[in-house]
Amino acid sequence: MPFAYSFMYEQVGHIAIINVKGKITREKLKELKEKARELLKLKPIETVLLKQEKVKGRLRKASYRLLAGKRHFEALHKENNCVFKLNPLEVYFSSRLAANRLWLAQKILDFIKAKKIKKARILVGFCGVGVYGIVIAKILQRSKVPYSMTMVELNRKAVKYAKENVKLNKLNNIEVLQGDVKRILPKLSKFDFIIWPRPQLAYDFFKECFINTKKGSIIFYFDFIDENELKHEAKKLEEKARQLGKRIKVLEIKKAGQIAPRRWRIVGVFGVG
Repeated sequence: MPFAYSFMYEQVGHIAIINVKGKITREKLKELKEKARELLKLKPIETVLLKQEKVKGRLRKASYRLLAGKRHFEALHKENNCVFKLNPLEVYFSSRLAANRLWLAQKILDFIKAKKIKKARILVGFCGVGVYGIVIAKILQRSKVPYSMTMVELNRKAVKYAKENVKLNKLNNIEVLQGDVKRILPKLSKFDFIIWPRPQLAYDFFKECFINTKKGSIIFYFDFIDENELKHEAKKLEEKARQLGKRIKVLEIKKAGQIAPRRWRIVGVFGVG
């Protein structure tokens, strides 16, 4: 959302998160606190945080500083007719990806109808608080399309929230597993759809997204790439798959948000041969 003086903030439930690049001087911090107090006048904002560093580590956590408002960090966030409970200090979450999550869910629904899948089996790796999986499940439930879903996440607190969010959204046929995908996936069976929403470190886990595929499986694979790499991304994915002895057909490369000048988050959609 836009913010005065070229600042930007992201809203997660009652929490506004300001993200400012560069070093925060005393003067800038004072100015940020003044703007934070102004934000508290907007409903339903009750807490304003400053994001102090980027998401990092295996648990995908960032560091925050309270600028103004209540020390109440557990939020209820609504998007795409879903509700999510989470604490941004403990888990990764971005409200800015709401439109992309809806697009992905609709894409899966379209594939299910086109391929006439009687009961779709869906795997979501790096699921966080369950946001991608739950948006997908809500779309399928509303369309009365049978499905079963398995979500996997390393962060124990995120898993706790994911399980609670499944209940909050009154969904069934969803299993949430805690642990490393490299250890868990070999124990699972095959899936029709694999969602891999982890752009950073993605290629460290590229071969794992094929463990549970079969002929005709569709993979949604996230990455960060520069503008000049977009036209080469399809061939890059196909070549990496060949190196693993896999044959894929890239169906689409979609921009899913700009993260820096001439740098994008993308979703590669490909079928497994």
